Amino acid sequence: MTYQKDYTTTYTINGREYEITAPALFYSDTSDTDEIISDVELDDQAAEIARQKYRDDMGLIGPDELKAYRKKTGLTQQELADLVGISHNVITLYKAGAFPTQENNRRLKAVMGNF
Repeated sequence: MTYQKDYTTTYTINGREYEITAPALFYSDTSDTDEIISDVELDDQAAEIARQKYRDDMGLIGPDELKAYRKKTGLTQQELADLVGISHNVITLYKAGAFPTQENNRRLKAVMGNF
């Protein structure tokens, strides 16, 4: 029988450890042993929680902030990239969840102001 319950684990991101609790999928057999099993969707959710903790810890702009800023301003990815002075492909990577470099993060924050 499979079931879902919260599971606490530790992720290491760029040498920093983040303990997170998120839903995970388990299998239980008749011997009363519970075994965690891989579930791509739940595993991705847990990893994103850890990545967001890292972004918060390091003061990095995240995908949701970029999307909200672009929606508020009406800028395309190319227009934002031009304002920041980086390539459109880099904005695409950040929108997909990649971590900005310190310099690009500083530039993004400067362009985005107090957003």
